[in-house]
Amino acid sequence: MPTQITSLTFCAFDLETTGYDPTEVRICEFAASRFKLDYDGSALVPCHLDGSDSLTYHKRSDPGVPIPPEANGEQKQSDEDVATALPEDMQVEEFIKKMRGTVWLAHNAAYDYETLVHALMRARKCSEQEARTELFNAHVGVIDTLRLARHLVPTENHKLNTLFHYYGCPRANAPTHRADDDVRALVDVFQGLVGTCLEGFAKDWPITEDDPGLSPNFCDELFSTSYSPVDYGRINFGKHRNDALEEVPFSYFDWWINKRRAEDQPDWDREYTMAGLAKQAGVNPDKCDRIQAAARQRLAGELQAFYPTLTVEPA
Repeated sequence: MPTQITSLTFCAFDLETTGYDPTEVRICEFAASRFKLDYDGSALVPCHLDGSDSLTYHKRSDPGVPIPPEANGEQKQSDEDVATALPEDMQVEEFIKKMRGTVWLAHNAAYDYETLVHALMRARKCSEQEARTELFNAHVGVIDTLRLARHLVPTENHKLNTLFHYYGCPRANAPTHRADDDVRALVDVFQGLVGTCLEGFAKDWPITEDDPGLSPNFCDELFSTSYSPVDYGRINFGKHRNDALEEVPFSYFDWWINKRRAEDQPDWDREYTMAGLAKQAGVNPDKCDRIQAAARQRLAGELQAFYPTLTVEPA
């Protein structure tokens, strides 16, 4: 029996950190907002479950290390701002407890999820596997709005601020690189993404007139869209970024395919796109097929790890 999206409780969350590597950063701000999606007669709209300001949890955290200038500039907060806050290891378990039993929602979810894994390892002084098991048991699924947007929204980039303006979200909720503001913006953007996904879904599946959230298979469609390969159709990085296939010299594809190493930790959407373009250009089609298969397999594995009740069909 497919899950009805209106029966799920979501929790949008955001972490502000001291850097970019989730295995090393420290958290200096936590924010989360629990909500459900209700049908108001014309659209699925968020119904917040906690507090007049829509936030389930919002606290600054003392990261225990200086906030670097580059992170300080993005977050608009400094060492002085967090000096009196509780340390990260005294907050991370409470934060996870507040989100327990919900579908977790984040923009670039892999980063925030991995950051929580390593923060929990430090707090509990436990192994990585123990931390992952704890997080896995704390949620009933994870949706990455960045990946969802890459599939659904034809904007030049898919930053939260870009999507916020694309959907014409309320100006009062604009993202600011502060966790509380970005969580409010994320909920608004998710509402827009759900509407866009529903429009495409309605072409292939019957829609229940009284409540689109009751439509069969829509929830699985939303999750699986979030974790399927994105084929950009154009190169999405490097000196040929945004160039069409016919504008890129054969030698570039040949160089890219042959330099790629199995031990690399790739961006799987980039891998999928580049392998598809290289194959069209006639470069080593067997290797291109293997790269694309690996991308599909990796993303299907992530989907099952984040949403274990969903059946992932083989590519």
